[in-house]
Amino acid sequence: MRFIVKEQDYEKPIGAGLMRYEMDGVPTGAVEHWRLTQATEGYEVLRVDLDGREAASGHSYMYHLVRRADGAPERLAYRLQAKKVGGNTAVTLNGNIGGDETLALQQVSVDVHFMITDTKPMEVAGKTLETVPTMVRWNDNQRIVVRDQNQWPVAMQRPNFADGKLLEAIETRYIWYRSEG
Repeated sequence: MRFIVKEQDYEKPIGAGLMRYEMDGVPTGAVEHWRLTQATEGYEVLRVDLDGREAASGHSYMYHLVRRADGAPERLAYRLQAKKVGGNTAVTLNGNIGGDETLALQQVSVDVHFMITDTKPMEVAGKTLETVPTMVRWNDNQRIVVRDQNQWPVAMQRPNFADGKLLEAIETRYIWYRSEG
């Protein structure tokens, strides 16, 4: 897993995983590594590496999110890397949420609908978890996000209405070092 900011000695692991992206059941070459750690004073740090170097697009994204003890985001850094003919180009952006240097935010209306009112067992990385599928819609976008008992995403589906193909992210490695909540 690649990092924007490496884990510090004082951080304690909470959870980690690996999602594989598939298009109509065929791996795309993109994988997403994630790690959630406990920092000091109740802060948490989420690191995500969506590695698309082996995918057709070659695009990769890295995120470093710092959340306050109340769960609110405080700081977000992200790195976008795109494959170009003749080499790669990368840009790293940093911003404090709500701070003066925050990048321009686009406000959108998001609709979230629970698809069932109870949990449903699902096989995730060799474990049976109680999960809840949720439909999320904004602008012309739609996702089905399946979350576990910790409210953590363990699967995602994005239909492509233009060509009828289905993009899925499937958790293939899933570890919780301590129970949430």
